[in-house]
Amino acid sequence: MIDREQYTPGPASGAQVRKDGEKWTLILVRELRHSPEKVWQALTDPAQLRQWRLSTPTGAWARLEPR
Repeated sequence: MIDREQYTPGPASGAQVRKDGEKWTLILVRELRHSPEKVWQALTDPAQLRQWRLSTPTGAWARLEPR
């Protein structure tokens, strides 16, 4: 893992925004070296989230399911 102070996020190239009625969807596709299961766990497990996020997800974000 890289040092947080040295991390500079790149542009969201290839990002897609879709609108369906009142519902908006943002799609970001990234190639990661970890398995989808490991990435999903990092995004949804509160213990892992506390290691790299400033807050724990709430509302709709907390109810996400992998596709």
